[in-house]
Order: sequence, then C-alpha cells, then structure tokens
Amino acid sequence: MQNDGTAKNAVGTIVHETSHGRSLQLGRPFGTQMDEFRAFTREFLFQKGRRPTLQERTDIWQQVQSSTLSIFCKSIED
Repeated sequence: MQNDGTAKNAVGTIVHETSHGRSLQLGRPFGTQMDEFRAFTREFLFQKGRRPTLQERTDIWQQVQSSTLSIFCKSIED
C-alpha cells in the first residue's frame, strides 16, 4: 500500500490483512505465496470494485513470486 493516508487505502489494507486471518480460521497454510495471492486478489476486489481478470490474477501471482509487492500495490491504487 502506498503511504498516502487515504481512508480507502487504509480499508484496503484491512481487507488484505483480514484475508490472512480468514485463512487461519479456515485452517489454510499461513504465510505462503498462495495466502498472499488470495489477500492481494481480495484487496484488488475492494480497490477496483470488481474481480481481477485472468491477466490481472497472473500479474498478481507474478508480483507475489518476485516479491515486488510495493510496485503492485502502487499500481492497484491508480
């Protein structure tokens, strides 16, 4: 998340972090790339108001794998 302090970005972070909590609640592995992918797709849904397309999900997955999440976070806020 870019540190610009907007309410929407703050809530987007909460959506992302609660996704991790939901994974724990469901007994899914925590702290994995898949867990992070799920959290970012939920954050995307909140930020954009729609589910990510196949290409956008592929981009999210690649960003998670390459650990350049700050670049991705900036791109979903635009």
